[in-house]
Amino acid sequence: MISLKFTFFSVFLITILFVLVLFVFVNVKNKFVRLARIVLAVILLVFLLNVRYKELKKLDKVNVCLLVDTSYSMKFNNRITKVNEFMQKNITKLQQLYNLTLYSFDTELYKTTMSSFVYTTAGTKINDVINKLLSELKEPYFVFLFSDGINYAEELPSVKKENLVVIPVVFNEKSFQDVSIYNVRFSKIGFKDIEHEIKVELYSFGYPNRYCKVRLYNLSTNEVLHTSEVLLKDGVVETTLKFVPKSIGKNKFKVEITKLHNEVTYENNSYIFDIEVKKNKIRVLYLCGQPSPEYFHLRSLLKNDPNIDLVSFVILRNPEDIVIVPDEDLALIPFPTYDIFVKELFNYDLVILENFTYVRFGIPLHYLDNLKKFVLSGGGLIMIGGENSFFLGGYKYTPIEDVLPVILSEKEEWVYIDFRPEVVDYKSPFVKIFEDKKENENIWQTVPMLGNYQKVGGVKDDTIVVLKYKNFPIACYSEKGKGRVFALLTNTTWRWCLGNLLQEKYDYKNLYTKFWKKVIYFTSSAEELKNIYILADDNYNTNQQVSLQIISNLKEEVKPEVVVFHPDRTSKFLSVKKISEGKFIANFTPVVEGKYKISAIARVAKKVYTDEKEIYVGDTAIKEIAVLKPNLEYMQKLAEYYDSKTVDLEKLNIESIIKEFKSKISSSEVVSIFEVYRLPWFGIVFIILFLLEIFVVRYKL
Repeated sequence: MISLKFTFFSVFLITILFVLVLFVFVNVKNKFVRLARIVLAVILLVFLLNVRYKELKKLDKVNVCLLVDTSYSMKFNNRITKVNEFMQKNITKLQQLYNLTLYSFDTELYKTTMSSFVYTTAGTKINDVINKLLSELKEPYFVFLFSDGINYAEELPSVKKENLVVIPVVFNEKSFQDVSIYNVRFSKIGFKDIEHEIKVELYSFGYPNRYCKVRLYNLSTNEVLHTSEVLLKDGVVETTLKFVPKSIGKNKFKVEITKLHNEVTYENNSYIFDIEVKKNKIRVLYLCGQPSPEYFHLRSLLKNDPNIDLVSFVILRNPEDIVIVPDEDLALIPFPTYDIFVKELFNYDLVILENFTYVRFGIPLHYLDNLKKFVLSGGGLIMIGGENSFFLGGYKYTPIEDVLPVILSEKEEWVYIDFRPEVVDYKSPFVKIFEDKKENENIWQTVPMLGNYQKVGGVKDDTIVVLKYKNFPIACYSEKGKGRVFALLTNTTWRWCLGNLLQEKYDYKNLYTKFWKKVIYFTSSAEELKNIYILADDNYNTNQQVSLQIISNLKEEVKPEVVVFHPDRTSKFLSVKKISEGKFIANFTPVVEGKYKISAIARVAKKVYTDEKEIYVGDTAIKEIAVLKPNLEYMQKLAEYYDSKTVDLEKLNIESIIKEFKSKISSSEVVSIFEVYRLPWFGIVFIILFLLEIFVVRYKL
């Protein structure tokens, strides 16, 4: 069988070739030249028409492919069992009558020789799988698709071939009954004391006009937060659950619906998820020992942030200052020592002490012990330098010394000098002003100079230094208990707001704002800025692979260790693979329901950096089982797309179906395709004739 391939370009060239051939007969008298040019034209014609020779062979047996859906939804109503029963009953006969191939699929396609199939925990991608299969199969072929039609998308396949028929085999479940959680919509971030809404969509079939209760649980306390009663109908109904978060941090919740009689399964009757509850606003207490430009600019920044509630005190007159009027005649209020350090302290998220000494106000040491307890229980503390801060403020040998990230020394000095701070690590989130690495380095290398610094005795072992001058820390922090402490050993960062007259390229006020906001949010634990952290989903099913990504912001290139703690309290180290700079992956497959804790550990010299994440493995509603009713509409669309028809599995007779559609496919298959123009002597003859023709014409032989 010879085939030709026409294109607009080839037809155009053939027309030109025809004109040239006519020209040969009209103007050329030499018979050899005429013959040579005609042969050359024929060879060119073969090339242009892409002449091919197909060798066909009559089929001894019809090609038949059985494609079986083994996704998780096939577990229910004994669907996979019914397919296996059909195979056991018919497989031997089918192998005798046809060239039979077997495939299974979920989200991927698998060729198999087994006639017994087992469902997996994966979803379904019918359209993608059919595209892949049809691209692999040689035509002609009959493909029988055994599936419930539950697909991740409504898209039909894009690959469609002649001599290839796809017949969808369906499950006609007339007595189907089920209620499931179809979708749960909510914000993963909530705020303390602010009402949070969770919208729940239910899919129901077979329970019209029945009532179903929907409950919201806090799994940490097993408390029922809200109950709603829904009137069911065939299809989707929606209800809204509401609650007011009372504690900050990540909380695990569950939506659960009533179990009704004769449901296909109860696996899709619950959904477990996490909500990160944050503070509605950061409450900041700012104590300043005396008015200063730093206080003016920082207070203005805090007051203008809608996420911050600020209470500030600036000391305008110290107790030792001499005045000529009685205290009761002064407009200034007395410093509320008891209210701040006892009564109201734990209502704040962050305390800022700028150039503030407790000594002058007769604040007892056990009040400072309250401040230490405040930090250890999760509060934040920022101490800003000055002549009344750190050792110079009398904090040596007090509870505050225990939580400070710097070492207080009797040799401490308050030094007045203009200097530009040096960034210790540009990977630190505190100094990241621009995404571009070079731009970020440039702005810090041209930042306006500071005017003073506290020359302390050094930093403690667990301290992270952000900015330094020579060997002295300028900005550093550490974590103490559940809280964080940040030390700024200068009170002239306000100069950044004024900019640099010699360098107008950058907006240094923006640098000041970003730097301080990151310090405030981090120290108050309103924003996580970790050196290492784990990324993973919160909920998984049993036997579903858990994929972990570990992100490291450490300056040193250290491969982290990852440990998973199982519900039975056993633990296992996971294999960790580096995928790029600062990014690593690990995975495992849980087989038991319950809470799993994952720890990532990075060791740099004597320092250890860690992050932990909890995941829950159990019966959570996933899209694959959110709607378990067979999708006959999708299977019917498939049949129409491939000009076939759907067939009920219980009535399936493959022989009669093949007879019905046999006229649509060829009874022969292509054994080989031979492209004539690829023959090597074609090119050789063309070159020889072309050279001879030139030689004859040139020398007029």
